[in-house]
Amino acid sequence: MPKLIIGSTAFVSLPDVQLMQLPAKIDTGAYYNTLHCSQTELVMVDEQPALRFMVLDPDMPQYTGSWWYARRFRQITIRNSAGQADERFVVLLKLEVLGIELITHFTLTQRANKQFPVLLGRCMLKGRFLVDVEQHNLLNNEQ
Repeated sequence: MPKLIIGSTAFVSLPDVQLMQLPAKIDTGAYYNTLHCSQTELVMVDEQPALRFMVLDPDMPQYTGSWWYARRFRQITIRNSAGQADERFVVLLKLEVLGIELITHFTLTQRANKQFPVLLGRCMLKGRFLVDVEQHNLLNNEQ
């Protein structure tokens, strides 16, 4: 299967959390995808542990204030480019980008001070996309 060209930015949809056409940065330095979450907490649902999370912030246009739940999740340690460790939850979400739909991992973290609420990392990009850093927000019919 030929690889699609993706620019340094893209618009993505995450239907599992009712987010459509979010701006995303393509980050080949990051292994995992990342989604901005304003709150995360462990809770019990039907006597089983679950992760409860709220995506985006109230000042963001697509903020819904809805809580989302994941029964399947894990926690990992991510090191940033400065070597600082950060504990993050990881969940599986449906991702739609450039006309492709797939289920992929997202780490959940606070990105309020960042320009893009979503980062797409090389784990998702590998085998599917070639990154052209001169391009931005390509559409699936521009290949």
